[in-house]
Amino acid sequence: MKLYLAGPMRNYPLLNSREFDRVAILLEEEGYTVVNPIDLDRQEGLDFTTEETIGATAIRLPDGTIDEEHYLARDFQYLATCDGVALLDGWEDSVGTKREIAEADRLGIPVYPWLMYFAKNGR
Repeated sequence: MKLYLAGPMRNYPLLNSREFDRVAILLEEEGYTVVNPIDLDRQEGLDFTTEETIGATAIRLPDGTIDEEHYLARDFQYLATCDGVALLDGWEDSVGTKREIAEADRLGIPVYPWLMYFAKNGR
């Protein structure tokens, strides 16, 4: 089963990359294939070493703000290839995650908190 990992990034240290990575590893250890948006960001050159390197390597709009629509559109393409969405804690306060959930609902892809995928495997 292929899962898309969704969760809050803004206002979290290093865009919550450590939590995305941690949960992705746990789900992969359970046998899931995981689409981690942080990995997609890395493939596009984002450097999650420090807040400064994130800011310096992010794709930006002409006004200098991070091009969040670019990242979300890319993520929607990957989400559409998945069998489920695994939500990180704190998703309720994330505008981007709510948009990902709406897209998953539109596509008929089930959405659950990430720990529920352990219960589905008999844990």
